[in-house]
Amino acid sequence: MTINSNHTTEQNIQDYVTAMIHWLSEFPDSPIESDSEFDVFTDPTKLYFLIKCLLSKEGLSYDCIFEQKQVLEKNDDTIVLTRYLDEQIETIDGILSKHFDKFSYLTQLPKVNFHKLIIFDDMYEVFFICQILHVIGTYTSRLASRGQSFVEFLSEEDQYIMKKFNVLSGNDSFRVRDIQNNNVVEAKSSATECSSCDCEMNYNAIKWESNMLQEVIHAIAMEKRTDN
Repeated sequence: MTINSNHTTEQNIQDYVTAMIHWLSEFPDSPIESDSEFDVFTDPTKLYFLIKCLLSKEGLSYDCIFEQKQVLEKNDDTIVLTRYLDEQIETIDGILSKHFDKFSYLTQLPKVNFHKLIIFDDMYEVFFICQILHVIGTYTSRLASRGQSFVEFLSEEDQYIMKKFNVLSGNDSFRVRDIQNNNVVEAKSSATECSSCDCEMNYNAIKWESNMLQEVIHAIAMEKRTDN
């Protein structure tokens, strides 16, 4: 699979989102299947239960807010909102903000506009929420060691594009710019242009990969002891 080196095309985004669906379906008690549609990221109820799955160890208890059967109606001509939608958006935003307060050094994370994501099905916002879930499932969640190992079960194409768009990978060829204007710009940077922020990101990425490898090795060793 070839990623356009000059800009992120709609097809690149679709490939990344598809890979994310394949990966997220591997988690225990995942609310989605490997053939799920993109609306798992734009439907607030589906998105909440997906986040709850990744943060299962944190005991999220907001189910009652998402039990309303219909908070958003869409057709070709109109969009009808009910009074529950804002509460659901604020809840999801609050859950993620509280979670990432513990990881304030992850300054490279994109900021998701949930109104554009949920009301308008904006593909760039889908891309950004996928990057957020990617970080949670491979780094900040207590299930991160499993999430890292699940990547290995994906096809080579899925693994490639997930690595390409992982904001913690330290890959200087991809940067998110001007989120408010909905632009994703890729810019090659030379080693001489590496700022202190870039160096910190690369250090965190290396540290993260090392920690994940150690956790996976430890988990395999414990399973072997149990089997014996």
